[in-house]
Amino acid sequence: MWLQLFTIGYCLTFLFNTETPWVIVVVLLVMVVAASWIALNEVQQQRRDLFFKALLAISLGGGITLAIIIFGVLQLLPWYQPQFIIPLSGMIFANAMNAISLADERFNNELAHQQSYQQAVTLPLVQLLYP
Repeated sequence: MWLQLFTIGYCLTFLFNTETPWVIVVVLLVMVVAASWIALNEVQQQRRDLFFKALLAISLGGGITLAIIIFGVLQLLPWYQPQFIIPLSGMIFANAMNAISLADERFNNELAHQQSYQQAVTLPLVQLLYP
């Protein structure tokens, strides 16, 4: 346990003291890949097929949101300040991961209740719009 805490502390110290953008980009890529994989935990048989769709969804949605926050709201100079980027991107990617996981769970539940594919896709949206 002590070794794990020491290693995590060292890694976090390195990340928060770095002044090179490529380290932050690598951390963001690892976060997006991990979030995409974890979001599909409940779909073991289709996980590999859906991984790239989840990766694209989290990358685009989370990336645009992160860019708006970095450049529009916070106006960070330089943009790759890790004390801002890492926590914000963690929150954004975790939220996207949760949304994908919930949508997948809802879709599979609708299919399990003998709904057709088209009904399973549209029924939750109809119920959301017209309660």
